[in-house]
Amino acid sequence: DHLNYRKKNELNHWVKRDPIKNFRNILINKKILNNNDIEKINKKIQKEIDLSFHHAIKSEFPKFSDLNKNIFSS
Repeated sequence: DHLNYRKKNELNHWVKRDPIKNFRNILINKKILNNNDIEKINKKIQKEIDLSFHHAIKSEFPKFSDLNKNIFSS
């Protein structure tokens, strides 16, 4: 929390309840995945994030006239 809008003990409480870390630990403890599997998954995710980020940076900024295109309501 680099903005310091949460108290340290509150932040620690939620860090301990991190569902991604907890699920990873369950998968490892049940021997469904191992640390190598987790590392491969993390690398694949990071690669996808990096590719998406670079695509966004290289893409032309949308035109203001496109602001309301492809908006649907039910």
